[in-house]
Amino acid sequence: MKTKIRIIFLLTSISLFSQTSEKKSFDEFLNENNNKIIYVDFWASWCKPCLKEIPKIRKLSKDYKNSEIIFVFFSIDENLDTWENLSKELNIKSYEFNFNSHQFKKPEIFKELKLSSLPRYLIIKNSIIIDENAKKPNKKIVEKLLK
Repeated sequence: MKTKIRIIFLLTSISLFSQTSEKKSFDEFLNENNNKIIYVDFWASWCKPCLKEIPKIRKLSKDYKNSEIIFVFFSIDENLDTWENLSKELNIKSYEFNFNSHQFKKPEIFKELKLSSLPRYLIIKNSIIIDENAKKPNKKIVEKLLK
């Protein structure tokens, strides 16, 4: 439990960059979506498995658009142009929950999130991490979370 609290504490200091809105903090993002289950996907442009999963997750986000769950893409790419171009190619550029923050690579955050391999998923509910090492999202997992 201490690790989950530490991760949330570290995440709240991160600045997020979106292609549809201005910069915001992770804390602001959590407050705006406090009543939602947040399924986070950490990815990068150089991660082939990440790129393979994004269209599947995007489909889930459309299927569950009017539910209590949102799917969030967090790119750890340092080059914003690369992230923007690939987001466009993957059809997530205009998706409101597509963010970039190279701050995920800060040593303490990187270590706590165990971002040594991608893709990496975590689930947040009521601003609390309920699974810091979640499986890749699928319909069965989503249905279980929504119960």
